[in-house]
Amino acid sequence: MTTSRPRIPAEIEREVLAHSGHRCAVCGDPCPLERAHIIPWCKSKSHDSENLICLCANCHQRADNEKWGEKTLRLYKERPWIERKQAADHCGPKRQIVTFRAELDFSAMTEKERRILLYALAGFLEISPEDIEITEIEPGSIIVTVDLPDTAAERLHRAISSQDPKFVRLMADFASGQLTVPKSDDDELHVELRHLLEEGRGLLQDGAYSNAEVILRKAYGIAETLKDIQTQANLCCNIGIIREKLGDLNGALSLHSDALILDQQTGYEHGIANHYLNLGRVRYELGDVPIALEMLRQAKSRFEKLNMKDKAKRVERLIAKCKLG
Repeated sequence: MTTSRPRIPAEIEREVLAHSGHRCAVCGDPCPLERAHIIPWCKSKSHDSENLICLCANCHQRADNEKWGEKTLRLYKERPWIERKQAADHCGPKRQIVTFRAELDFSAMTEKERRILLYALAGFLEISPEDIEITEIEPGSIIVTVDLPDTAAERLHRAISSQDPKFVRLMADFASGQLTVPKSDDDELHVELRHLLEEGRGLLQDGAYSNAEVILRKAYGIAETLKDIQTQANLCCNIGIIREKLGDLNGALSLHSDALILDQQTGYEHGIANHYLNLGRVRYELGDVPIALEMLRQAKSRFEKLNMKDKAKRVERLIAKCKLG
């Protein structure tokens, strides 16, 4: 069995990331982001951009565990979160498009330079970088078009027309390369984490459980360094499932318990419900029926509160199975 696969080409990664607006196509989370295969790699052997969708770690896990399938993922691919949000924003605060010429010596702008410019503009306008969208940069002339909240757009218009000294100096510093971008999901650790998550999930889908565990444990170490609690919880859950597949139920129990504690810290209810479900299943396999029933009832109650009726029914069937012994 093949235990590795070629890395997704950088240009394809950028295309998929740009298509989703640098956010999860499902929930809009900006990091950590993964490129998921709509038709699993083990079936398609394709890294084509049309077969890839940008997902956060949580939604990627849900897609796998809840078996969303090609049809659901295609819907999110065709209408990602950023597109749905923009469609809904017509009812929200007004925004304006502002176009200006940046007096720069280079003929094109890299992704890193684009990000630096976004943060520089956000600092000058005193708004969040998430409130700015650089919609277009014309090659050669470096004419920049940005989409801004109404008040910020008015301020930028005034700065451009009056040649505000602070704005002029800001653009000069940008042109001379004196500005830097804050650490974000593009820093080295986040990039390495993203690649490890993609590789580990690919191995997991291919059934290479031991190899997947090695990769996912490396990913956990990075997530722990980054203090990314939700990713740590997801990884504990996935490694716990691997331990189940390999017959180590006590190891799985410990990992699912750790995952529950981590998601309880952030209050991520869907994760908490899933962890109770996993704990109930493992307790049942270990023959500890009373505690298994307690865990499963917790899971059922939480899925009902989340209005996840199919999941609640699935847990109800497991409860019935436990009672039958």
